[in-house]
Amino acid sequence: MGKSLGKRAGMKDANRSVTMPRIVVVYCRNAVSSAAELLEGPYTVKGLNAFFAALPCSSKIEPSYLLKILADGADGVLVVACPEGHCRFMVGNVRAEKRVNYVRSLLDKAKMGAERLTLERGENLTEKDLLSLAQRRVEPLKILGPNPMKGDGK
Repeated sequence: MGKSLGKRAGMKDANRSVTMPRIVVVYCRNAVSSAAELLEGPYTVKGLNAFFAALPCSSKIEPSYLLKILADGADGVLVVACPEGHCRFMVGNVRAEKRVNYVRSLLDKAKMGAERLTLERGENLTEKDLLSLAQRRVEPLKILGPNPMKGDGK
């Protein structure tokens, strides 16, 4: 993978953070640069704990999976899809966007804040690009505060 931009951390370390939001980045493998290694697992960078997970296509993201990520204590979820019109499965990224918007509406109704979940589009993204997208989510999540589903023991 080359030089890592962030310090690899264990999930227990990511869960212990009180001051840094924990963001799970779920991304389409087709959105990353072919030269880039697939970024998987936990990373700690300035101001945030991130966990990266690759999907074969962003259309594989299901509302129940997004809600489970939040129920497991993530402060936010970022879904990264390829640009509209560039999906190798034709409309997979459009499906992903619809699913993300549906879960955002549920979060809004539950008064948890739709901003806990976002979708970004990109292509030929590098590790640095994915980390940058995650870092852009820090301030909105700090405004929302910690995920209310975390509970005392998480």
